Amino acid sequence: MSLILCKINKSFDQTGVDVADIFSKLGDLTIDHCDDLVHLTSVQALEILRLYACPELKTLSGEICELPGLKYLDISQCVSLSCLPEEIGKLKKPSSANSLKSLRHVICDTDVAFMWDEVKKVVPGLKIEAAEKCFSLDWLDE
Repeated sequence: MSLILCKINKSFDQTGVDVADIFSKLGDLTIDHCDDLVHLTSVQALEILRLYACPELKTLSGEICELPGLKYLDISQCVSLSCLPEEIGKLKKPSSANSLKSLRHVICDTDVAFMWDEVKKVVPGLKIEAAEKCFSLDWLDE
């Protein structure tokens, strides 16, 4: 199911209905540009969850990290989501992460750059770059 450019919280707040109950068997959920989504609870059957450009999303439930069938999680452009639940570390690492042989360049926040040190040891030639506040697009030429 894809929810795009919708007012999620206004739709469900008035009914008092729990979204997780309504979509209890949902396997694939994409929420895209839903500017009033503030909190997302888990839906037990989810295998694929995509959250894109939900600027008011502030928290993810720790329950999301305990979904038994979750295979794909994509969170992009959710600018108010300042941290992930601690339980995110319990998610099973995808087997594809073990073979990052084609990975050459990682640009990440200075706060997490150290997390790539272990990967750098096993991926020859990997360049880790901590992003600086830069308001030009000159770095795209590299």
